[in-house]
Amino acid sequence: MYGPSDKELRDIIQDENSFTINKMQVQELIDSMDKGSITPKMMALTTRAVFEPVMMQHFGQVEAVEEFVRSMEWHLNAGTPQVSAPGVVSLCVSLTKKI
Repeated sequence: MYGPSDKELRDIIQDENSFTINKMQVQELIDSMDKGSITPKMMALTTRAVFEPVMMQHFGQVEAVEEFVRSMEWHLNAGTPQVSAPGVVSLCVSLTKKI
């Protein structure tokens, strides 16, 4: 799973040239006090909540989604660098379509 940085997203929008960026905000979703209370299981289930509809449409079976959750939790427990990101942020962008 890959999420672009605010700079990358800004560059993509400007290069594509169909929209004007009115405002862009980056908000850290989990502050430093809460990070210690987040378990790999919690992260895996949160990711499932976001991606389950897409996965069900693509794979059409609950077993694939459950395997995804098990695999993600295993990787998070193992401390895989690609999965254990330093922080989770929300990127909110207000755009106006160019005419």
